[in-house]
Amino acid sequence: VQPLEFAFSPLAGSNEAALQMFPNPFREEIRILFEAGAAQDAEFQVFDAQGRLVWKRKARVGSGIHEFTLHREDLPGTGIYRVAIRTAEGYFTGTLGHID
Repeated sequence: VQPLEFAFSPLAGSNEAALQMFPNPFREEIRILFEAGAAQDAEFQVFDAQGRLVWKRKARVGSGIHEFTLHREDLPGTGIYRVAIRTAEGYFTGTLGHID
């Protein structure tokens, strides 16, 4: 079985960055990668299927590819979640699945 990768383009007017998540769906942890064209603040959010915010972090990122890892303990349980990353360059979103 090969992991699924989702790539999402940012909003119009921003650079050609992408959001990738793997493995997806995940059991223990999922790696989330995105690219920033310049140093800037980034806000990472995860929402459950009902739209409730269940995880949030803020960080200063430099130019280049960045990775963060979500662990099963970071989420309230299995299910479908929406990941959002907001930077000065755009708003990146993706869907992840957490399974047992």
